[in-house]
Amino acid sequence: MVSEWDWESGTGLLGIDDPAEWDAAWERGESRLGTAVVGRELTPELYAALRVEGPKGLAEDAINDALSFVPFRKLPPWFKWRWVHATVWNKVEGWWLRSADAVGEAWRAGRGRRSRH
Repeated sequence: MVSEWDWESGTGLLGIDDPAEWDAAWERGESRLGTAVVGRELTPELYAALRVEGPKGLAEDAINDALSFVPFRKLPPWFKWRWVHATVWNKVEGWWLRSADAVGEAWRAGRGRRSRH
């Protein structure tokens, strides 16, 4: 069967509307599965499959894509908690990295002044 989508390049994946093709891609472990999720309406069954798989592993890209492109109000409650967790974690990680950079710069500046004397 020749399909109009290309899993290798991602061409046409937003147009997948055949659940059997989506399920077959899931079973094959296709790397661009998240792109296909964005183009497909997320059904309760699909949400359940993503929940079982969890945020790591094969479903990570699909979950991240769903959190990025599906309106918050359309997410089921457990997915909303995943969105809140990811948002808070990203913010805390950003603060941590910025503070680590500031401390490193201060440390280098302090060492630079002492080495001149």
